[in-house]
Amino acid sequence: MLKALDGVIPANLSVLEDVIEGFEVEARWMLESKLALLRRLQDLSRGRNYISRDSKLVETISKSEEPVIVDLSQLKDFNVKKLSVLLTLKAVEVSKMKHLLNDQVYVFVEEAHNVVNSNTDLVGRLMSEVRKLGIAIVLVTQSPLILNYRMLNNANVKVVHTLKSREDIELIVKSLGLSEDLRAVIPKLGVGEAIVDAPGQEPVIVEVKPSL
Repeated sequence: MLKALDGVIPANLSVLEDVIEGFEVEARWMLESKLALLRRLQDLSRGRNYISRDSKLVETISKSEEPVIVDLSQLKDFNVKKLSVLLTLKAVEVSKMKHLLNDQVYVFVEEAHNVVNSNTDLVGRLMSEVRKLGIAIVLVTQSPLILNYRMLNNANVKVVHTLKSREDIELIVKSLGLSEDLRAVIPKLGVGEAIVDAPGQEPVIVEVKPSL
């Protein structure tokens, strides 16, 4: 999909389907992937989803003066959710490349464990590529184990709240290089407490005060 969308701003799903349909492939596995992707797009455009064939995602993102919320809660299929997230991220990237967005852009992916998994490399690749364009991708998940090391390594800032799963804790300890003292704190962090790891400093425990 990323190759097909190179330099293209799909105004709606109908245009996106036309772009994918017209993308020439040679290998059999690429053809199968292309057909599978088109089926997913048909699921998006025909179902009761957050986006319709006539919606203009890029125009909405580029012209809105308020935060744009893309609600995927009605999508039950994991692959359709993943495709929707990738489409949104790509729309933001192309908008920045076309200078339709001039300010720093922050994209928050809530419940990221529902739309990515440890075998998904496209999101990790996008995270590393869009940073130079002034786009920050924030992944929010209760299960960091679903993120692969590329995603974790490409995250400049990591904010860790309380975790109970042993596997999740071990992954965070390894990724952040935490001491045994901080490791012991992870499952005991209270509401509003977190371990923050940022470039140029050692991981520290912080308290997040609620906004007034």
